[in-house]
Amino acid sequence: MANDGVIITELSALPGVPVAYRLFEAKKADPKKLDLSRRELTVCPLVKGEDNLRLLNLQHNVIRKIEHLSIFTKMMYLDLYNNLIENIDGLSNLECLRVLILGRNRIKTISNLENLTSLDVLDLHGNMISKINNLNHLKKLRVLNLANNRITVVENLNGLEGLTELNLNENCINTVIDLDLLPLLQKFYVNFNGIKRFNSFSCLQKCISLTELSINENIFSVGYQNIASFKKLDLISIKEKRRKAIKNAENEWFKMVTKKKKSDRSLDMKQSSISHLAELHENVLCLYGNGSLKSLEKDWGTDTLSVISISFTFILFEEIRPFLSKLSTGFPALNSLVFDCTNICNFNDINALSKLHKLDHLTISEKGNSVTNLTLWRDFVVFCLSNLNLKTLNSQQISEVELKRAFKIFGGSRNRSNELNNFNHSRRKNSNNFMKHLEHMKQEVSFKSLSSNSLTENDNSSAMVHQKQLLEKFLPKIIFSIIKEMTLEMSDLEIYCKQSLEKINV
Repeated sequence: MANDGVIITELSALPGVPVAYRLFEAKKADPKKLDLSRRELTVCPLVKGEDNLRLLNLQHNVIRKIEHLSIFTKMMYLDLYNNLIENIDGLSNLECLRVLILGRNRIKTISNLENLTSLDVLDLHGNMISKINNLNHLKKLRVLNLANNRITVVENLNGLEGLTELNLNENCINTVIDLDLLPLLQKFYVNFNGIKRFNSFSCLQKCISLTELSINENIFSVGYQNIASFKKLDLISIKEKRRKAIKNAENEWFKMVTKKKKSDRSLDMKQSSISHLAELHENVLCLYGNGSLKSLEKDWGTDTLSVISISFTFILFEEIRPFLSKLSTGFPALNSLVFDCTNICNFNDINALSKLHKLDHLTISEKGNSVTNLTLWRDFVVFCLSNLNLKTLNSQQISEVELKRAFKIFGGSRNRSNELNNFNHSRRKNSNNFMKHLEHMKQEVSFKSLSSNSLTENDNSSAMVHQKQLLEKFLPKIIFSIIKEMTLEMSDLEIYCKQSLEKINV
């Protein structure tokens, strides 16, 4: 017996079932609360009062004394005994007990609570319970805490007419039903579980009293379009939370893209709030922000078979790239990808998509993907991903004519993508070399001019002086005309690219 006025024992008549007795002193000190937490219980104990201890002993003595009698005589004696003890105050008088705490034990099944019909709070957190049952008689129960157990389905809640708070955090829940049977439910906590679909919460729409809902850290962040029945959420509303997460993802993406343009790789932004979101709508997986990519590594169970499309929004493509080769195996039915604000900026990024096994539909939005500013980008995508049997690009059907044109432009060499990706770099490099060459020519001319100047001084030749003056006068014009000609030649990028490709083909 612990030094708290509670005795836990086991009766020979009820093997395997612990019985908890509250002594008179303990009952008097706190008649409404009984704390049986951290007692290594494997079964919910029967709760008895002090008077019950004496009466149970009396019952056992009666049973032992009538064991030799006939069945009919035994029944008669037991009826007399039951009629007698019904008039004794305290045998099942547990109406005063309002709070029962059984947390941090090893209980596997909810049981033996039949006599506690007046319970207001029942705490069974931190046990090994895998199923909600045997609670339907607790019509006055207001708070039920089943956090940190092994429950997979929220069910069997009928009869809990007075329940206002239900805590199911840190379980293994994947299905939620019967919540609509709780007319007074105000607070529902189901953080850190395995819920994957908004449909799992469809029963919440009938919970007109619900004011607090917490569903963080599930495999997905819930869809929010069908929660019109919620009058008020004391926690951040689901819809507002979703909006803020997407907005934060957009802000973080913009900062990262801006820093990349400034060649600053130290992306050390401090995220003060959630800046990513992953949600599954029927067969489309929508990802917002770099952090949402972690959801691709989680166990989606049978839902992986239903996902046919993945949408990436406000995510750097370089963060997406490592996952591309895993998408086809992780989501075998996947045939569509959408890239919106993912910073796809060159043909090397397009070429990375060829790692997929199959892709019928591809969308690369103009917003946040600078590769779409290149005139030949669509032709390159059609050519580069031809092995994937791509059917549509940006919702536009890929025709046979377009496919032939793409092969005419880019065919003949699979390394053409590298040539095009390095085209701008080579052009800048050649331009720099040309300017260096011009500077060298200028210095050489200046040197020759100085030499000719010294000759004229020595030889006093008026012809050399005239030649020097002509060079100084016309050399800047010659250099300017050469630069102007090169600039005009590259002013129409489309024509210039085609002409360069023709030279490569030749």
